[in-house]
Amino acid sequence: MARVKQSLTISLLALSILTGSLVSFFQPVVAGMILVDDRCRPNSRLPESDGAFVNYQSEFKANRQTYWFSAARYQDGAYILCFSKPNFKEPQPLKVSQLQNQFIRKITKAPNSNTLFVVTVAEGNGSGVSLTEYQLNLSNPNQPRVTRLRKK
Repeated sequence: MARVKQSLTISLLALSILTGSLVSFFQPVVAGMILVDDRCRPNSRLPESDGAFVNYQSEFKANRQTYWFSAARYQDGAYILCFSKPNFKEPQPLKVSQLQNQFIRKITKAPNSNTLFVVTVAEGNGSGVSLTEYQLNLSNPNQPRVTRLRKK
């Protein structure tokens, strides 16, 4: 009886490991796999050298609508910041000249707000460069507001 119980335990363990591997293998990947053009439209046929890969995405609500805020990185390290309705419907670049085509190091959503983000921009594409933090307010995504917080 002990051998049957041990054999059953090993079989269940192996099955759970295999199932977990298959589940993680088939999970959809959004960030990092979507290639967008310079107008934030997904385009899988675009040569990688002409597009940017989405590597940050966050949902937010403004004006009683749900939006996605996305950041996509070009091969040279510069970013394009976009907003759209869910599933990249009606995508467009954010009108924020201080942040578009910059070397963005980090984006975080403000903990107590649905529409505020902190964007850390590097003054160059290398190590040891100055960093500047900006607050991005998307309460009106068609007219975003950018405030410089601090320089590091």
